[in-house]
Amino acid sequence: MAIQETMIPEAQEWLRRAMQVKNIATINTGVTEGWHVRIRVQAGERFEISGRGTSMFVYITEANGQYLVVEMTNKRAGLVPQRCSEDDIMDYVGIDNRVDAITLATAVRWLGERGLIPKQPQIDA
Repeated sequence: MAIQETMIPEAQEWLRRAMQVKNIATINTGVTEGWHVRIRVQAGERFEISGRGTSMFVYITEANGQYLVVEMTNKRAGLVPQRCSEDDIMDYVGIDNRVDAITLATAVRWLGERGLIPKQPQIDA
């Protein structure tokens, strides 16, 4: 008997979504010609950001007018302004490599400008 035959429908749906990967964009950083950043969404809620020899799995959400950026590959996180720069990514998220910071900042700005970053749900007390 196949594993999927014994799974409950909710688990099957979660597994199906987790396996979905969609290419969103390939954009230029604006730093040098030919430095492209590729953005893919996985499971509809986390991003794979890659460019110039780097690849990161990132969760981003809007919180209090800023973006909470969680870089899951190296377990780093921080709040950055919506129009973040590579310096903001380095300072607040803790990314040490400038190439990684430029790549991530480019992707965060692009996603934010297009309304593709989900908002943190409000909790009513």
